[in-house]
Amino acid sequence: MEEAIISLSRLALERLNVLGGLAIIEDCYGTLKIESVSAEALLEREIQLFELSKAVSPRLPLQRCDLLIVLEMGKEISGTGLDPNVIGRFRIDGQKEPDMPRIERVVVLRPSPHFDGNANGIGLADFTTKQVVEAIDWQKTLTNVLSTGYLRRAFCPPFLPTEKEAVEFALASLEKEPCEVSAVIVKNTTQLDTFWLSETAFLAAEGVRRVGPFEALRFDPSGRLVIRE
Repeated sequence: MEEAIISLSRLALERLNVLGGLAIIEDCYGTLKIESVSAEALLEREIQLFELSKAVSPRLPLQRCDLLIVLEMGKEISGTGLDPNVIGRFRIDGQKEPDMPRIERVVVLRPSPHFDGNANGIGLADFTTKQVVEAIDWQKTLTNVLSTGYLRRAFCPPFLPTEKEAVEFALASLEKEPCEVSAVIVKNTTQLDTFWLSETAFLAAEGVRRVGPFEALRFDPSGRLVIRE
């Protein structure tokens, strides 16, 4: 794939009147760098900027975990609702999944505030909630995945009536004692400057600073997960 893209880009630069390109690099805080690149330097500079992008891209604080709870998904967060590079899942037929990160269960709890019904990427999760499924516009979603060819990304995972039940079901499927589960909670797969970690996950995490005590998960009477900010 990479070689094909480079070859096609080189051919396009040779045959078309291309003035240059505009590179936009983002990290978990937003736009990090905007750079204009001339057509002559495009291929070489693209490789350098791509390496920079990989170095600053949002990532989880540990490469292996049992459970990842994502509070929200949506197209404004990632083109696939959940960033495949963050969760280590691409769901592309014929393509091997990356070795790392390795996450056993992914649970998505809510549609994002600006969710427009396009749930491309819901198939990357193992469990979700009734709230997410009821917000899906299947026409938009299927149109999106048909245009990309990655149909598995629209496969709807099992969904539970409440967030509490979705989390409990995911935990039960791991067949571990809850105190042994390496669990991570994130707001979404872009804003990864703050995490909520189980004690097991914290002990395995790299480069994190503890800012509060370990607490049991709390849910309100409707079954919605309550997170200490």
